Amino acid sequence: MTTPSPSHKNITNWGATLWRERRFCGDNDYAKHLRRIYWSEPASWFYGLTLRRLGRPYAAEVEAALRSACDAHQGIRYYWQGRLDRLDQAKERATPLRKVIANLQDDHWLERFLARHVLLHRGGEAIDSLSVLAQTASPTEQELAIWLILSIGAETQDRLAPDADHLLCSRCFVSCRPLESVLPERGAVIYYGCGSCGQSIAFYPWPPGGVVAVLDTTPQPESVQTPNQIRVNWMVMRRLFDFDQVEIINATDEDVERFVIQAGNDTDEIKSARYAAMVCSIAAGCSLSPNTMRILKDTFGKVEVKALAE
Repeated sequence: MTTPSPSHKNITNWGATLWRERRFCGDNDYAKHLRRIYWSEPASWFYGLTLRRLGRPYAAEVEAALRSACDAHQGIRYYWQGRLDRLDQAKERATPLRKVIANLQDDHWLERFLARHVLLHRGGEAIDSLSVLAQTASPTEQELAIWLILSIGAETQDRLAPDADHLLCSRCFVSCRPLESVLPERGAVIYYGCGSCGQSIAFYPWPPGGVVAVLDTTPQPESVQTPNQIRVNWMVMRRLFDFDQVEIINATDEDVERFVIQAGNDTDEIKSARYAAMVCSIAAGCSLSPNTMRILKDTFGKVEVKALAE
């Protein structure tokens, strides 16, 4: 499994980014701890004259700036590295999303900081919960939720958009694609994630030999992966996913027709066009009725009966 992770870019002008974060974050306790950075940053007095109009940097920029500051100065590293290590550990934990959202209002500044950046890490998975906050919470919480949604949009576009067409969700086996969150008075924000569940962390690269939708009633795992191919058994999953070929090894007419109905009800025009050019292979020993064969031929570009490995 491939898990795209943010590339912690080395930011030369990290001081300017952290000045903006301190100035616009709205979290006074956290801002006091950021203020310590400027003990070793002689240009900080100049930032107030040049950066006020830029507003708050996105969360990924802040995290990259903190890591760059730690790399650049031993004193900053002594003060902040342990906190960044705690952030990395928090990202690894499967903390319920509702708990992370609640921690945005924790009494301790560090818990609030961790919550903001864990939500950035969770990405598309957090969008729905943040959208609720952006529409129903207090004005301060709304502003924070909107900033996080914008941050997730920017981070996922930067990290996932260039390869989105070649990434497959490790949970749903659905491709990564642009998604939309509509913010009050701001319109649509584009972020990238799984076209089904919305997550933006864990993806497989689309394999050279494609993704095969397998229909096989014999006991099988949900998916089998090789270096060249991913085979997903629809008989186990029972819901639609993205694929570029079909193999029917051992299935009843009813099973096949249910699968075809799901594919036929897919409203994605791009996927519908792919079905029309797709090969559907049927094992020689799988006996399907003439009506089922007709339905398959009406759905897929080529239907062939041949010997298939079981």
